[in-house]
Formats: sequence, C-alpha cells, structure tokens
Amino acid sequence: MPDYLTLQQALAFVDESHPGVQLAAEQQLADRILQCQQYELLLNSPGLLQGSCGYWQFISPLLQQKLLVMRRFLDVALADQRAAHDSEAMSIAYIRQDRMKNRVQLGQRSELELAALDAIYQQVRRTFLVSESMQRITRSLLAIALNHTHQLPREVVPPDLAILNKGKRLEEEIELRSIEKNNPVLRQLQTADGSALEILARQYLRQAALEQLLSIDLLEAQQRENSVEIDYRDLYLDRSRTLYELEVKADLGDAMTNQTSARLAQMETDFQLLMSWAVLDALQGGFLEFVDEKLP
Repeated sequence: MPDYLTLQQALAFVDESHPGVQLAAEQQLADRILQCQQYELLLNSPGLLQGSCGYWQFISPLLQQKLLVMRRFLDVALADQRAAHDSEAMSIAYIRQDRMKNRVQLGQRSELELAALDAIYQQVRRTFLVSESMQRITRSLLAIALNHTHQLPREVVPPDLAILNKGKRLEEEIELRSIEKNNPVLRQLQTADGSALEILARQYLRQAALEQLLSIDLLEAQQRENSVEIDYRDLYLDRSRTLYELEVKADLGDAMTNQTSARLAQMETDFQLLMSWAVLDALQGGFLEFVDEKLP
C-alpha cells in the first residue's frame, strides 16, 4: 500500500478475484425487485430522490466493488478535510479561552465569562476528537473495500475534479434509453418473450437512472450555491483581516472557520456529484476514467 494513495491506484485493487465481486448478482436483483413491489415500501417512501428501488442491483458486481472503493476513498478525503476544519475551530476556541483566562487574572473579566468559553472549548474539542476518530474509521473501511485490512492507507490524494466538466449532456430520454440498452445486468435477463423479472427490472432501472439524472441537476445547483457562498466568505475574511490589522475589533476567528466550512461543503457536493456520474456510467457498464494526481 503506497503512503500516498490515489483513486486510480485504489481502483486497481479491484478485479474479478476480489471477494466482494464474487457474490451472487442475479439473486440480489430478484430479491430487490420483489422488495420494491411490496406496497409498504411504495406507500411509505420519502420524497424526491429517496423513494425508489435504488440502482445498486442494476450494476455488475465488479463495478459495484469499484463504486464502493470510490465512495470509501472519497470518505477518507472528506474525513481528513473535516478534521482539519475542526482542528482549526478548536485552536480558535482555545485561543479565546486562554485570552479570557488572562483577562480574568487581571480582573478585567469574570469567572462566569471564562466558564462559558471553557464550555464552548470542550464542545469543540469533543467534535474534533470525533473527526479524528472518523479519519481512522474511514481508512479502515477503505482497507476492507480494497481487501487489504491489515494495511491502512496513510494519505489519500483527492482526484482531479476536472472530470466533472463533461460538456453538454444528452437529452434526458436519449440518456435513459442508452442506459436501458447498455445495462449489463438487464442484458443477462433478456429473453425472447420477456420474463416478469425482466419487465419489472427494466422499469425500475429506468426509474433509478431518472433519479440519478435529477440528482445531478440538484447537485449542480448546489455547486453554484457553494461557489457564491465561498466568494462571500473569502471577501468577509479579507475584511476581517483588514480590521484585525488595524486593531479594530473583528471576528477573524469566526470568519476563518466559516470560510473553511464553505470549502468543506463544496468538497462534499463535488464528491456527491462525482459519485452520481460514476453511477450513471456504471449503469451502462462503464466507469469514469481517472488520471493520477501529482504525488507530494
């Protein structure tokens, strides 16, 4: 296992010999379709993008495992970013608490004010410890997905998100028909007269693909929202720095944390969008092509 693991390297661990690939696929599909036909699921399903039969059963075992590796890999990258964010917040909370302690000793502030900041610091510290634990947990889950449980990846190198710039999308109906035509699981079910399982599978496949397309639309809207938020937080941070340098009271610490939060939200959305595109490709029997990032 390399010290700095790229997504391309992680995906290379998955082949037909992987234990996760060798699980039965057709029975999984039949069981899932039967579950989707149960009226309890249909009547109690939540709103948009969450009330369907799902897409997992329409993806080949090999690509299922690759998607799992990809998700686990991105989870590690997110856990690292979240831990960095929470570490920054903890440092800011500690500095505020320490300054207040000095002012209390000088008789400028009360013990009550110090206790309030100490309580905040302890909360932020616990949040950081949770994030730190998630770094270990996500690495362990990635190692399981890679079938290398005794060797946790030290660092992961986030993929180049330029792959999201896929250009103009096909019309929705063309995209749906392409998925129906090229889906490898559906191909294996095809018969001359069309079995009940094949008919239902085709219908639910189309629904799953539709939801992925709608999900991409919403995530792209979220990307635009994130971009505006980041621009605002960058400008606000610049203003706070200027006021701080002029020795005017400024919320520099909060501005820094809010900027980091905005970038973390952007990263989460980008990764969700990346997964949605990967699922769409997998539904057609393909997989996104990643180029290794330059290693440190």
